[in-house]
Amino acid sequence: MHLQAKAITMGVVGNLMPLGDSITDGYNVSGGYRTRLYNALISRDSSTNFVGSLRNGPTNLSDKDHEGNVGYTIDQLRSRLEQTYQDPDWAKPSFPGLTAYAPKNILLMIGTNDCAQNLDLANAPQRLSALIDVLLTHYPNTTLHVASIPPSKWAPLTEKIKTYNSALPGVVSSWASRGYKVKFVDVFSVLSISDLADDVHPNKRGYDKISDAWYRSLDTSR
Repeated sequence: MHLQAKAITMGVVGNLMPLGDSITDGYNVSGGYRTRLYNALISRDSSTNFVGSLRNGPTNLSDKDHEGNVGYTIDQLRSRLEQTYQDPDWAKPSFPGLTAYAPKNILLMIGTNDCAQNLDLANAPQRLSALIDVLLTHYPNTTLHVASIPPSKWAPLTEKIKTYNSALPGVVSSWASRGYKVKFVDVFSVLSISDLADDVHPNKRGYDKISDAWYRSLDTSR
């Protein structure tokens, strides 16, 4: 589905934080989903402004800011946002603190590295909820879009991913029931194995599909 295939009732996007791991960074494809998404959004809303402490992407992505941390697990991302995690990459910019940003929208995709490392998966939904708690404590008025993670070319890993993903709608609903603006974005179902460049990272077509899924979630009429 192309981004312009249906009429979108798009509100003011404003500051938007792409948040996650190497898929947000754009591993294998510079800019990842961010390039297509930013260019689609800015063409409709000049207020669109990506925010984050990291910056990279291709020449056709004019706003390269994001918070996609390569290799991060759920807990590492939470600790970075709380400024309690010392990243071993000395050249990486430190996170300036959540008060440095005021995102109207946050696009959160995290959990791939937890599944790949078989890291406390029984408690992964609770750990994700703890990360969401950090975000909503600082940004209670943001709209938080929480995505399922892509499949893997390795079938046993995909089974772990499916189990993790199956818990996400419940996590989202628990926060939405408290009055927060939290939405579930089903990325897993729009991707196939042919959309992957390696075991876990999308290729260009896969990133474009993720971009389209985020774009639809930003549709304020849904």
